[in-house]
Amino acid sequence: MPELTLKCSIPEEENEFRMAMDGGRWFNVVTDLDEWLRQKVKYADTDTVTVAEVRGKLSELVAEAGLELF
Repeated sequence: MPELTLKCSIPEEENEFRMAMDGGRWFNVVTDLDEWLRQKVKYADTDTVTVAEVRGKLSELVAEAGLELF
């Protein structure tokens, strides 16, 4: 089985470390948001979604994933 060792100087490189560790969860947030938008376009009476709706859904998905927007 492949093995990965990640070394960094914390706190100087804490942001870079966090990005490396959370990449998979961010990918899931983006794909979930894309699916939500696809459903809105496909099944809603209109093909428009407000910026406020998208921001709200993004905030919800980020919180559910245990992530933070900096």
